[in-house]
Amino acid sequence: METLGPYTLVEPLGQGSLADVFRAIRTAEGGAGAFVALKRLKPAFAAEEGFAAQYLSFARNVMPLNHPLVVGVLDAGQARPGPDGQGGGTYVVTQGVTGVPLNQVLNHLLTRNRDIPRAFALHVVGQVLEALGAAHSTADPSGRPILHGEMAPANVMVGMDGTVRVADFQLGRARHALLAPEHAPLRARFHYMAPEEVRQGRVDQRNDIYAVGVMLHEMLSFRRLRRGATPEEQRAQVEAGTWPTLASMGVPSDPGLDTVLSRALVDDPNQRYPTADAFLADVRQTMAAQGMALSTAQIASMMAGAFPQVLLAETTARAGVQAMPVPSPYASVGSAGPAQAPVADDATRPSRSRNATVRGDRGLKMKAALALAGLLVVTGGGVVGLRMMSRRAAISAVPANTEPTRDLSKLVGGRSPLFWSERLAQMDAAIAKARAQDSNPENPQVAALQARRADLLRKATALGLKELGDAPPPAALPAKAP
Repeated sequence: METLGPYTLVEPLGQGSLADVFRAIRTAEGGAGAFVALKRLKPAFAAEEGFAAQYLSFARNVMPLNHPLVVGVLDAGQARPGPDGQGGGTYVVTQGVTGVPLNQVLNHLLTRNRDIPRAFALHVVGQVLEALGAAHSTADPSGRPILHGEMAPANVMVGMDGTVRVADFQLGRARHALLAPEHAPLRARFHYMAPEEVRQGRVDQRNDIYAVGVMLHEMLSFRRLRRGATPEEQRAQVEAGTWPTLASMGVPSDPGLDTVLSRALVDDPNQRYPTADAFLADVRQTMAAQGMALSTAQIASMMAGAFPQVLLAETTARAGVQAMPVPSPYASVGSAGPAQAPVADDATRPSRSRNATVRGDRGLKMKAALALAGLLVVTGGGVVGLRMMSRRAAISAVPANTEPTRDLSKLVGGRSPLFWSERLAQMDAAIAKARAQDSNPENPQVAALQARRADLLRKATALGLKELGDAPPPAALPAKAP
């Protein structure tokens, strides 16, 4: 297993625009310690002058934030490479949460049930607002309130224990503030940004509130609020400051929800909810008025049925950690966490017999299987509960007379193959337009758009749409417009 500073990387969990994410443990704790999530900056960004130090500064600013609905930052530092040149890098360590990002949960609900129950949507938003309220009232080392800076479903974790937690405070803001101009498509993600930030660069807690309003609108309408094919189109839509009401989209609504959305998404920040707590109070009042209630136990049972592989992956990883010797770590530089405990060498490390190791691993796997079986037994109750909550509100999950019934077996990640094909065509058109404006083979905008196109193909293929991979690559497009 690879080590990074005082941490052993157990397995990869995913890739972001700036960093690769791993499941990890503190090396000194061996397999006995709790798993953490470690984000390692990609070498290209870590090599930019001053980027790594400022990125770590952003991460350390949120360490004072300690709340049960927040995925806390535990450590941030840099590690030297080992003698073989491997193992170094800049890293940020957060609490390990066994769960799934909200965007994947929503895709699952739309694909399997063609429904996002309103009780679930309002409950999630309430948990997010509670976390933001705690953050906004916590000061960073400079005395300023802690803002998230990039609220989006991908930064909300729905735990297998049913708890909704907010992750990546300030890390998205770090990308926006620190990346060089040539990485412009990665610097700003306009979809959830507030109009005043795009127009004047004004940032305060009301930006986070606006982003949560966008998330709520999308969960209620089952549609993206803005669909610009390029960052420029998305920016223009945000600057306009307009948004469609639920009624105009053919989605049943009520005065309570209309009031909440109107105040969260108003163009003028002075008319918006002044605090996350004020927004939360109206959400809870709306849920009470409609008789909605949802427990963490119900969400946990739903998650166990929807994502059983998540629990199994962690159990398998822990069994692997227990069965393998932990390598000696490389030295850590500038770590903000506790000092690393010394690791005993082979001569002083207690030995375990092979039979004892095997028995221990079998015991872990048996416990995991029993726990998973228990969760699956109660799954039916949780799913039925979610559906009953939605029906109790007497609100149809499908907008009336807006679209025909779809064959769910042909959906890919909650979307039809036609959606993916059209999205790919939009990307190709955007690449052709960028080439027409600047035929330089090293045009950074073209490179960024090609990278987004490749990500689109990977996602569609991973979700099961194999034929999309046969589409012509961007290199086949003309360099100049006819």
